Amino acid sequence: MEEEIWEILLIKRLLKYGRTKQREIGKMFNVSELIISRIKLGRTWKHIQV
Repeated sequence: MEEEIWEILLIKRLLKYGRTKQREIGKMFNVSELIISRIKLGRTWKHIQV
């Protein structure tokens, strides 16, 4: 569980500060682009703040 939170924090930081595309982030973490989009839009994991 703790590892998941660190991954979500990293994904959120990449989305906020990086120039990495959602598709590339998805490949890095072996999840779909849809999951990355839902994280970005705050539809999932919204309780984790960057």
